[in-house]
Amino acid sequence: MAWLKNIFITFCYVLAGSTICAAIFISQFWPDKTQMLSILLQLIILSILGSVGNLIFYSKHELSKRKMKVRTIIHYIYIYSQVLGCAYLFGWIVPGNVKQTMVMIIMICCVTLCVSYALKKKEDKTAELINEKLSNMNRSKEDNQED
Repeated sequence: MAWLKNIFITFCYVLAGSTICAAIFISQFWPDKTQMLSILLQLIILSILGSVGNLIFYSKHELSKRKMKVRTIIHYIYIYSQVLGCAYLFGWIVPGNVKQTMVMIIMICCVTLCVSYALKKKEDKTAELINEKLSNMNRSKEDNQED
């Protein structure tokens, strides 16, 4: 399963880099393709805004479960409003078109769930590795004390 995760992470990095490079390339060599460039720039802006939303979780102190839940709810509200706002602003959704809005909400939900699941799996794996290392350290200390 690690290979699949690795492929997905690589895909995300390649997609981000390719999108930025494509926007630069199009602006330099195909300036008449403004619609294509516009869509790429919109995706970059949307990605930046979405990433900045992670600052909601920043804290100098460890957060309680309650505070994490509140911040998670705020984060989801931010993501949905940011994506829907940009979708209307960029003309991806026609104002008043309920079907388009609902499909966009479903798509945001799918992406949010997939990303949350992937991050949770990563955090679980990291916690497992840390616990394993701590356990090994404790065993080593116990073995040294017995000698």
